[in-house]
Amino acid sequence: MRTQNILFMLFLYITLWGSSTTPWRVDAQLQDQLLWSDTDTRVNILRQHIHSDKDLKWEDDLKRLKEGIGMERLDSQKMTHINKQAKRPTGEPNPKQPQPPPPPPPPERKFSRQSRKVGIGRNISEATLYVDLLKRLANSGGNLMELVEGIRKAVELQGNEDNLMKVDEAIDHLLTSLHNIPLSVSLPKVRELDIMTGLMERRLVDRLVKLIDSQPITSIVHVSCGNQMHWMNSVLQLRPQIRYMGLDSRDTTLVWLRSKYYGHPHIQFRTVEWQYMLPKGYQLLVAINALSSLELQQVYSFFSAAKYAGFEYVLVNSYEGTKNEERNQSKMLDFRKPPFGFKRPIRVFHEMGSLRGKPISLLMYSKQVLEEFGKKEMTVTYEEL
Repeated sequence: MRTQNILFMLFLYITLWGSSTTPWRVDAQLQDQLLWSDTDTRVNILRQHIHSDKDLKWEDDLKRLKEGIGMERLDSQKMTHINKQAKRPTGEPNPKQPQPPPPPPPPERKFSRQSRKVGIGRNISEATLYVDLLKRLANSGGNLMELVEGIRKAVELQGNEDNLMKVDEAIDHLLTSLHNIPLSVSLPKVRELDIMTGLMERRLVDRLVKLIDSQPITSIVHVSCGNQMHWMNSVLQLRPQIRYMGLDSRDTTLVWLRSKYYGHPHIQFRTVEWQYMLPKGYQLLVAINALSSLELQQVYSFFSAAKYAGFEYVLVNSYEGTKNEERNQSKMLDFRKPPFGFKRPIRVFHEMGSLRGKPISLLMYSKQVLEEFGKKEMTVTYEEL
């Protein structure tokens, strides 16, 4: 019930935006609160914001949606029964006996393909209802269509579990896509990689916080941090004195983060080619979804720089069963295979999702693995892998 209520909150919040007749910008204070708060706080903020609008008539829309999809399910059951009757073997028809007229086709109802796949004996989940309604509300405005498509895709990828995480990720994606952009502007196309990145980030929070809580980690370097810093809020709540340095090769991605953490005594951001240069004096190096965009030689240089900087731990995501080759356009890497060959992670986090059929794992390695890696020569050619 709680997850259903949270989905309600997300649906109502987007409805408020979609019903606006003139373009307006996301309130900076509200965006700030939503972006850096935990899930419970986010839901409370949305609930307060939603109830401030007394003219929102969402109950009738939801009621009509449920009734319509329910009728469509009955139509589907009737058609299935008719088809079974038609396929049943019977004797030769008597030409003298009048044949009953064929049953009229059920009226066409315009609902999503999700609702039409529900078949006999299965109940339409509340999540499907809300996503369906979101899609149709977005069709009326147009500017939220890509966001809703992303939510629908996330629901499909995750099945009927972890609804709370889906909603949280959807809010993340909404906020990161709308940084002070007028809502009249269409959202960028939501790719499968974007969705899985968000879902993996939400799972990363729990694992990373537990990891830091269980080990004396007091300092973190985070590469390609511009679009992936949501998890640091939970880490800072756990250890306010932890030192953090975020690195990104594009200065434009750090403008907002620098403004957010301006004056914080333990948080810094640097614009640097982190593939070749990393700071010394930090314990944990976090490289989540950062290395897939690099050429293999750049990835090799990155681990060499990590070894030289003296990190105690390195955390990366790895796509199991991927061939590490330059002609691999997907840029997915499996760090247990050559030319890396990192065989002994000290911690493995499975079930982080999948992309194009490749399971994603989070692997944590110690400095001993980096030291061994630094002794290797990258003599194998990519074509030989």
